[in-house]
Amino acid sequence: MVAIDVVLLEWADFVVYVNRDNQEMVEGEYGKCWLDGRLIKSYCFDLPDSFGYRDVKLVKIIKDKIISSGLKADLDTFNIK
Repeated sequence: MVAIDVVLLEWADFVVYVNRDNQEMVEGEYGKCWLDGRLIKSYCFDLPDSFGYRDVKLVKIIKDKIISSGLKADLDTFNIK
């Protein structure tokens, strides 16, 4: 897990939320994310919060969601095996 702060949000090219609760919590604390006058793209996968840390099934679901969402991320960058 990565702790969210203003510096990280300003650095991000995009934000991925596991579920709406996480999205509402972050946006409630920091607002929508903006960079150079544009809204940073965000994705919400709406996954239940019922998986253990780095659960193999969860990692597979996230990989599939990243691919199917059109998110142009290099999966190797995230060290997801």
